[in-house]
Formats: sequence, C-alpha cells, structure tokens
Amino acid sequence: MAVREYLLEKLVGTKLETVLNTKSDDGRYDGKAYDRIKRELLSSKISVKQKYQNQIPEVRLLELATLRLIAGAILAYGDPLRDYHRALESGVLEILTPSSKAQKAAKTLLEELKDQGLHLKTEHDALLDRIAFGEHPYSQPQLIENKKLSIKNLVREVSVLSKQLFIIENQKENRFPVKSIQRILDIVSSKASDRTIANHQSLFDDSKKLALSGDSFI
Repeated sequence: MAVREYLLEKLVGTKLETVLNTKSDDGRYDGKAYDRIKRELLSSKISVKQKYQNQIPEVRLLELATLRLIAGAILAYGDPLRDYHRALESGVLEILTPSSKAQKAAKTLLEELKDQGLHLKTEHDALLDRIAFGEHPYSQPQLIENKKLSIKNLVREVSVLSKQLFIIENQKENRFPVKSIQRILDIVSSKASDRTIANHQSLFDDSKKLALSGDSFI
C-alpha cells in the first residue's frame, strides 16, 4: 500500500468520524450529516480526482475525501487563526490599529507636551508617535478575529478543498453542492441561507488560494 493510501486509511475510524456519526448531547446535531453528504455527492455523480485513486475502492475513497473536506471546513470555522498568514489573507484575521479618535488624541497630547516643554522618555514618545500615525504602538501587532466571517471562511475552505479533491461537473460553476454545505453547517451548529452560501461560493469560483487547513489530503 502506498504512503498516500496508508495515510488516507488512517482517517477511517478517527474520533472525527465517530463524532460525525453521533448525535450531540444537546440535540442540536442529529449525527446524520456525514451520511447525508456522502449520499448527496453520489447522487450528484461527484467523484474523487484520478490522482488520488489507486488501490482503494471508489466508494471508500469518496468517504475519505469527504472526511478530509469536512475536517478542513470545521477547522476553518472553529480555529481560523491556526495559519497566521492565510488567516490574514482570507480576512478572518485583522491587525488592530489605532482609531482616528486615538490618532487625534495622541497627536494632541504630543503637541501639548511639546508646547509645555514636558519631555517623555524616548520609548514613550515613540509609542505616542506610532499611535498618532495610525500604527500599533508595539512592533508585534495585536490581532483580532472577525467573527462575522466565520461562515464565509467555512465556505471558502469547502470551495478550495472541493476543487483539490473532487471532480465536479454541474451547471452551477462546478461548485460543491449547497445542500452539502448546509449539512456541514449543521455539524458546527450554524445556519446560512442557500443564497448566502452561493454568494460566498461565487467569490472563489476562479480562486487559486490555498486551503487554511493545509494542502495535503489528510
């Protein structure tokens, strides 16, 4: 068995697969999303790309690819900051900079201190200077997560990974089925309209961006 096939097989029976097939204690997840997605992909005649096919039966390979996609979507939704640079690129992570009010206040304070002849230590003066010019006072930027982009980020990950993993031919720009994305949202106890999902998908139709969860199959 090739290394790739061995690694794919490791996905089967993982804790993730167990969770996907288990109803949540609070009743918000019925434990059926994974099976529904697999059925929807089969009915849509979606298959795994040839480069991943070898000794593993096609149905099993579809299950593994589906697990990989779901895992990536959950990571992108629940832990978007795991890859700093890609999180910045996707917009889910933002660098916090001084507001216009903070900049104005810093400039006013610096001018008042100068007029009064009151001298600060060099490092303190430099901090105020940076704030006045709209920069973070410290060289290590302060980061904030844009929670509003959580669903968009999930759809982005699904879009990127589906292009990497699957052969999809349909009249909707060869996109991953919206219904299946709804099932993934069920897993993370979130909701979005079909139109919202489709609008997010349209942003990545021709995207060459990399997956936030990594570029390997596993």
